[in-house]
Amino acid sequence: MMLRLRKDRDNFIEVSSVEEANEIDLGLFTFVRFSESREKYIFKRRER
Repeated sequence: MMLRLRKDRDNFIEVSSVEEANEIDLGLFTFVRFSESREKYIFKRRER
């Protein structure tokens, strides 16, 4: 799976399908929201 890092913020990723969202490691990322306008699931990298 290839993750797209947002160019404006390196600590966010966006995925476009439920299947991709289900593969996100929740130990590394936190689900933020679903963007209806962009049809993307947005996750934020957890701080260490």
